[in-house]
Amino acid sequence: MFALYVTAATIRHVADDYLYPQLYLQRFTPDKAARELTYYHRVCDASTQTAHDTTELIVTDGFRGIFIYIGIFIAYWLAVPHLGFMVTTPFVMLAVAVLLGGRSWIPIITMSVITPVLIYYGSREFLRVYLPTWTL
Repeated sequence: MFALYVTAATIRHVADDYLYPQLYLQRFTPDKAARELTYYHRVCDASTQTAHDTTELIVTDGFRGIFIYIGIFIAYWLAVPHLGFMVTTPFVMLAVAVLLGGRSWIPIITMSVITPVLIYYGSREFLRVYLPTWTL
């Protein structure tokens, strides 16, 4: 019974002294909304809601972007049986990241290589599903 009382008192102390004051400071007010920063640490207002100051690598307006995605995935579908999962998937992930506007190359390349390796290992070792491999 004493342990229950100590646990309840500790939770009450932490909540009253730490959690509630921090929660009060985190509330979203109009003053805080004016100071909010975007991902690129620019002040967020109506004129900076779009990425008008960047140039697109691939124009993906309208149906053109959809057709590019479809083309990438059809090429992937045709290439996987011949080149294998481990060879084609990093290239497709890289192409889609560039198409989505990715500009930071080191994380894109790292994730494009690490993700297929983890998927291949996980499906082979845990699911016992063998993905296509390279064939000549």
